[in-house]
Amino acid sequence: MRKSTPPTIRAITLQRGQKLVLTLHLTLMATLALNAFLQGAPWIIYLLTQLPLAIMLPGLIGGGNRALIWLGFVLMLYFMMAVNSLAGANANGLDWAELVLVVALFLIAMRVARWRQTATII
Repeated sequence: MRKSTPPTIRAITLQRGQKLVLTLHLTLMATLALNAFLQGAPWIIYLLTQLPLAIMLPGLIGGGNRALIWLGFVLMLYFMMAVNSLAGANANGLDWAELVLVVALFLIAMRVARWRQTATII
């Protein structure tokens, strides 16, 4: 069995992926805050929903691969919360937006992390 060569990607593709991850991350934080505000949540809910994502921001801004991998683990929690919210009786459009953002952010973050690990960048 012969070894396959690693994929080749352009540096601009990697930069665009990194910017998309950061944009989706900030959009998810804003969506979570807006949803909590519209539901009249106390301040502790804002803190509990924003803190794990805020901790990831310095690593994502700095372009760390480890931050992307940890973001994948953290997003699993948000995925469970979004699915739980959608299964409830009072599901709204922002719950759907959270679910879509979490899934898109997870997929793109893992793709960018994989490119950084294995791809040949030209």
